[in-house]
Amino acid sequence: MPDGRPAIPRELERAVLVEAGHRCAIPTCRSVPVELAHITSWSKVREHSFGNLIALCPTCHARFDRGDIDRKAMLTYKGLLNSQRDVNALVRANRVAALVELFETLERLSDHVNKVAIADVADKGTPEGRQALVDDCRAVSPEAKRALDRCKLTFSAETASKAYWLYAPYIAWASDVVDGLWPTTHPGADQHIDDVPEAADDLIAAAALEVDMTEKELWDIISDPGPRLGGSLKKY
Repeated sequence: MPDGRPAIPRELERAVLVEAGHRCAIPTCRSVPVELAHITSWSKVREHSFGNLIALCPTCHARFDRGDIDRKAMLTYKGLLNSQRDVNALVRANRVAALVELFETLERLSDHVNKVAIADVADKGTPEGRQALVDDCRAVSPEAKRALDRCKLTFSAETASKAYWLYAPYIAWASDVVDGLWPTTHPGADQHIDDVPEAADDLIAAAALEVDMTEKELWDIISDPGPRLGGSLKKY
């Protein structure tokens, strides 16, 4: 290395390249191949740091070294990369939130529908009592649809389609139960939820690619019930 400088650590090099998409960081260029440049020269800082490194093609690197592109402009290009990274992080956060909302509302819908089904199987209670349980189902159903719509707005069409195929069996099952078609011998009446585990896995697999997380990380977020309330043992 020139000036006796150490090699840039591989992990740091990878992070800088990923930041620029493995292309020249100057938006009007975006050429390949690229090399890493110090925004403030190595001779002044004597260190490799993420904030001071930028990916440039050999032509733009040479222009920077000659002074055709000044340091202030290079800091602007680095800032644009950071801004894009912030935007991407926000997009990913919105996608995760939409996914969590869909799973949570479908779970709540399932809980209310099961209460109606259990009451019907037991064949106890009053019509008014059943109607109250049905009303609870109908209150959650629009929330599930809004959660699905949010997935459609935030994810790709392919992943949104997988969200629909998770949503659809829940709604079909809820409709049959509310309409009193289950339990019954009607050939078209079933719980519709046999395919839910596979549909959920398919959705998580597709969504994980779009939020840059592993499937396990996504499942952990969705399955996290949050802190348990109460039991602080405080005395007043």
